[in-house]
Amino acid sequence: TMYMQPCWYCGGEIECEAKASEQRTFHPDCQIKFQTEQDELRKTYSKYRSELMFQRALNYIDRQSEVYASEYYDEADVVHDMAIKQPGKFDSSDEMLAAMELLRNRIHVKVQYKINRRRVDFLIPELHVALEIDGAIHRFKIQKDSEREIEIMNKLRKEHGGEWEVIRIPT
Repeated sequence: TMYMQPCWYCGGEIECEAKASEQRTFHPDCQIKFQTEQDELRKTYSKYRSELMFQRALNYIDRQSEVYASEYYDEADVVHDMAIKQPGKFDSSDEMLAAMELLRNRIHVKVQYKINRRRVDFLIPELHVALEIDGAIHRFKIQKDSEREIEIMNKLRKEHGGEWEVIRIPT
């Protein structure tokens, strides 16, 4: 027996073998259109999210006493450019602030550096440091983060030699 299901994109009916489907049903052409629109929405969302995080980072600087935003202009411009060209490059405003400070102090870093199936916020090769900017969620992941650190340090030691350290900065 065949049953009629609505297409979640156009609302038209689709003939299906089951009375109820576990997943949404689409006409083949509608599935392609839907997926294309979703991809565009994700890109737009990522750009807006990056822009909002950047503005929040600048607001943090503005609220600091004895810190002058004008001293961060060039570094902010670099971070903004990176965030807009590569949405998702930074996971938080705090990471953007850290990037600005590292740039300001002329510390060479690799941002969102992949290590096995993991990644660290910043890798500072000269200092043999993996720098992590930890949001509030990390307060509840101490054991998991410790295991992750060991894996990261072992892999860095193996690939780059020397002793490595993971430094965590809570936000």
